[in-house]
Amino acid sequence: MSREQTEQRICAAICQSNGLKAKDIARQLNLDRSTVNRVLYASPLLKDLCYQDDSYRWHGIIRQSVPHDGLYELSGYYAKASDFLRLTEDEWMDELMKGCQRIGRNLNDTRGLLHSFRDCREQMINLFADLRDMLGNSCMEWEIAFEFRLKRGRYVRIYADVLVITENKVFSLEFKMKDKIDFEEVSQAAKYVPYLEIVCLFLFQC
Repeated sequence: MSREQTEQRICAAICQSNGLKAKDIARQLNLDRSTVNRVLYASPLLKDLCYQDDSYRWHGIIRQSVPHDGLYELSGYYAKASDFLRLTEDEWMDELMKGCQRIGRNLNDTRGLLHSFRDCREQMINLFADLRDMLGNSCMEWEIAFEFRLKRGRYVRIYADVLVITENKVFSLEFKMKDKIDFEEVSQAAKYVPYLEIVCLFLFQC
């Protein structure tokens, strides 16, 4: 069993409970307790997504109820689509910049990061205009998370450009300011999948 599969099984167990001790997770999944503890304490992703209470029980930070409590702590900006669309560009940028600083996002603008943020916002406005034409106002209740942080290693963080969260699905959108497809960048985005699958466990099974 791969490390990612073990992480997913442990996450699923935590999400489906109101708090589990490591020994209970180990018993439920037929794993060594040492393996469970190693994943819980050593996996940067799980340390970001889980917490232990005073009774040594593990819980997910992200909860299933809408709005998803916990997503704010991992996102540069998080809100319902309707709230996002009410903001002016400057208001949204101000909230995004503050949020990025809160989650530890590097805001070095030497490669046009801030321009890419504004371009990303414009694309999302256009997308939701099209969605509203197709689906009506129901999509205004969907949630958007910009610059969603995922910890792949102790010092390695990746930031998904945008997560769009519907009633039962999550779409991860990556924007590149290019006029042609770079297949290396497509492969890079695909590498996010195992981590986002774990996030989805918290969003829809907690």
